[in-house]
Amino acid sequence: MMVLLNNWDTFKKNNRVLHNKESGEDQYTVTDVGATLGAVGGFGRHRSKNDVQDFERQRFVRKVDKDGKVKFDYDLKPKGFGLISMVYPPYFFRQRKATNAMQKVPADHAAWIGSQLAQLSDNQLRDTFRAAGYDRTTTENYVRALRGWINELNRLRDAELASRQRRVR
Repeated sequence: MMVLLNNWDTFKKNNRVLHNKESGEDQYTVTDVGATLGAVGGFGRHRSKNDVQDFERQRFVRKVDKDGKVKFDYDLKPKGFGLISMVYPPYFFRQRKATNAMQKVPADHAAWIGSQLAQLSDNQLRDTFRAAGYDRTTTENYVRALRGWINELNRLRDAELASRQRRVR
């Protein structure tokens, strides 16, 4: 989900799985999405927050490698001037680790979340942006971009199903 929203300010503490002792269920929580809906980039590269034009220009899925891992267009590694961040190793290594983690997502996992998100109608997506106070044009642009990315995830599911069928034959 953080890749889908182009969140470039990922902290482990902001994305947790909490176990509810009463229900026995796991609850996935996200507590900070302030650096989303713009361009992803490591320190020293172009990145933005809440910029629909930057969001629309981003690519999403680059490819699926031979091991079945999705390679997203999601790179938080510091570049250029941003390499000065090496003077604070915790930041540098956290960004590198976040980038690497997002390049190891199994295609079937990405396809699963795509299948869940595909259940949302465009009107439901619009409602989220309207509730946040976005104007109609910005809302439509975000919805169009998100629907395209959700469709990309669903194509991964379709490719996975076709691959399984070929193996069964």
